[in-house]
Amino acid sequence: MHRQVHWPLYLNLMVGVMLLVGAGLAITEAAEPKQATFDITNTFTVKVPQQAQTLRIWFAVPQADAESTIANFKVEAPSEVRYSADSQGNRVGYIEIQNPKGEQITIREAFAITRREILGNVDPAQTRPLTADEKASMADELKPSTYVLVNDEMKALAAQIVGDEDNPIGIARKLYDWTLDNIDYWVKEPERLKASSVGSTGQTKGKRMTDESASALPRTCFQDMGELSCGDLVMAILKTLRSLQPGDVVELRALDPAAPIDIPAWCRLTGHTLVSGPCGPDTAHYFIRKKENG
Repeated sequence: MHRQVHWPLYLNLMVGVMLLVGAGLAITEAAEPKQATFDITNTFTVKVPQQAQTLRIWFAVPQADAESTIANFKVEAPSEVRYSADSQGNRVGYIEIQNPKGEQITIREAFAITRREILGNVDPAQTRPLTADEKASMADELKPSTYVLVNDEMKALAAQIVGDEDNPIGIARKLYDWTLDNIDYWVKEPERLKASSVGSTGQTKGKRMTDESASALPRTCFQDMGELSCGDLVMAILKTLRSLQPGDVVELRALDPAAPIDIPAWCRLTGHTLVSGPCGPDTAHYFIRKKENG
């Protein structure tokens, strides 16, 4: 795919608010929607496990719906492709290879997609919170997953963004605008940003924070780690956190080129929360919340 949108965080924030507030949308007719056609090529590369006897591969294929038309869909694969639907009704491709040869298998698909705008005039005055029954009917959409986290951190960030807004449409607009301001295509700056390995919120938030948005994050203290690296860096972080209370947030500035890898990995290992980062004016700031039992 030529472009990748980091939508998981927006979905997290929306879920976090909908669990507490909900939204009923009233939409009236809008202008005639515009449309555009794009030529897409996706390449899937799968490493073959050693001594594999049977290799089974499921892969995504384009989905046609009321707003999307697919044309000239072709797949190049080393075996016959079969198509079926997953548990959510999405069409998927499947191939099975006996005694696969070589170190990797490549599947390439190409197609043209025509996308039409979804337009509507949403009237805030006609909205209302979701009822308990409506929330129950949307349980599958609202529950957390590998890609959409629902935790105290996400709920707190959503509440911070929403502020005192209580209209469901106003809430959705604030979350949407924040996402546009703070989340970006990683492919725009591949030398600085990397694609999430799983597309999860933890790896997509805080990628394009400005001076203003970074400084707006709550913090207990600030520490400039300079060019400390590896063990020296994590020991300095640990020393700083030991001086804080559980739940406190420290803002760090770390210039080591490996910090964008080392700091998130250390947080995952120790249980402290990387609230945001790398972010800020020099993309070298990290906000870490001390864990409750630390």
